[in-house]
Amino acid sequence: MTFESHPKRLDSVLTRRQFDEVLQCLSALARKCRISAVFLVNGSGQILAEHNGKGPSSAGLAALAAGSYAASREMARLLNETPQFPMVLYEGRNQNVFIASVAADCFLIVVFGRESALGMVRIFTRKTIEELAPVFGQTEQEPAPDGMIDASFREALNRRLDQTFGPDSE
Repeated sequence: MTFESHPKRLDSVLTRRQFDEVLQCLSALARKCRISAVFLVNGSGQILAEHNGKGPSSAGLAALAAGSYAASREMARLLNETPQFPMVLYEGRNQNVFIASVAADCFLIVVFGRESALGMVRIFTRKTIEELAPVFGQTEQEPAPDGMIDASFREALNRRLDQTFGPDSE
C-alpha cells in the first residue's frame, strides 16, 4: 500500500502535522479492515490524502463521490434529516464503496471487497472519524444516528476490537 499526498492542496487545506495524523488514521483503517483504498476528500472532489493500494483511479472516484455526497446532503435536507446522512453505501458484486462524513465539507471514501466485513468497515470507519475530529478542530462528535449505542457499550466494544485487531498505535 502506498500513501500519496497532494502538496499543492496540502498547504491550503491541512498543515503537515494534520496531514501526518490523517495518514496515520487512514493507514490504521486500511490495515484493520483489509481495505483496497481510502480517500479523504473535500466537498468539491479534491483529494486531501489517500491510502490507495490496489484500489481504483482516485481522481475519477473522488469527483463522482463528491457529486454523490452533495446529492445525499440535499436528499437529507428534503427529508428533514439533520445535518445530513452520515454514511452512504454502494454495494457491488465484487467491490463496495462506503462514503462517510468527517466534517462539514469533508468525507471519507472507503473502497473494499468481499474479504472485508461491512460491519467491521462501519465500526472502524466511525472510529476513524472520531479520531479525525481533533484534526479538524471538532471537539464533540454527534451521537450515533440510531441513538442505540451508549457510552459504556461503545467503550467495551472499542476495548474488544483493540484486543482482537490490535491497538491503534503503529
